[in-house]
Amino acid sequence: MQSGPFDSKIVKLFTIMPSVPPYTKTLRQMIVVGFFAFFVGMAGILIFVGWLMWRFVEPDTRWFDLLHIAVNALIWSVIGGLAFAAGATWLLSKWQCWRGMYRCPNCGRPRKGIGSLCDCVRFPGCSQSQIGHTRMLGT
Repeated sequence: MQSGPFDSKIVKLFTIMPSVPPYTKTLRQMIVVGFFAFFVGMAGILIFVGWLMWRFVEPDTRWFDLLHIAVNALIWSVIGGLAFAAGATWLLSKWQCWRGMYRCPNCGRPRKGIGSLCDCVRFPGCSQSQIGHTRMLGT
């Protein structure tokens, strides 16, 4: 059985993925989950508001009133999509922390959270943001 060029690209993608650093994997997962969660949340709320319009708007409603409702539906669907994406990426971040995908840059041990402190021997009690801050200040 012969495979096409599309099959080999998919196989290459999955064979390359284990060789990337954990931070790259977490960033890619965050982007993909946030993107899809935004569009699922936006579409869901837009469909729901469209159903509400179809169900409860009277037939003799003027066209500019319907336009006003449609614009508000778009605004609320974007806000709902953003809220859905924020919740999904928060859950993914908690799952990634539980799996140990966030590691200390100095000792390599898994962190308990994104902003959690690591008790390294090299930099005791410093988080990554504090280390970067002191490097920028030159101290």
